Amino acid sequence: MFDIKKEVPSLELCKKLKELGFPQDGGGWYYYRYYYDNEFYIGLKEEIAWEENPEYYYAPTVRELGEWLPEEYEEFKLGEKFWVKDKRDYKYLVCDRKEVNARAKMLIWLIENGYVSFKKES
Repeated sequence: MFDIKKEVPSLELCKKLKELGFPQDGGGWYYYRYYYDNEFYIGLKEEIAWEENPEYYYAPTVRELGEWLPEEYEEFKLGEKFWVKDKRDYKYLVCDRKEVNARAKMLIWLIENGYVSFKKES
């Protein structure tokens, strides 16, 4: 059975990606906040009505995140964890039990250290 939570990063990583400028438009999956039975919840759904849900975070898939990683980075699985590192000198190494979270963590590090930019070139 398909489980979208295995295909997109955690809410915390999606919040950080949004803060760093990861594109939030277009189709795909989103975390969003909703009110039900006098409680606030965070949901995950495909497509979202922006005007009804001002608090939302785009949830990129494992494939989308892989497209943002530079070619000089590689991934491997060791034990129960997925690892992402640069191919040459281990400037930075991340791991997580979910491949998508490992990719998101590496992408966050790359953007924070100036290796990747989410801004479109004109």
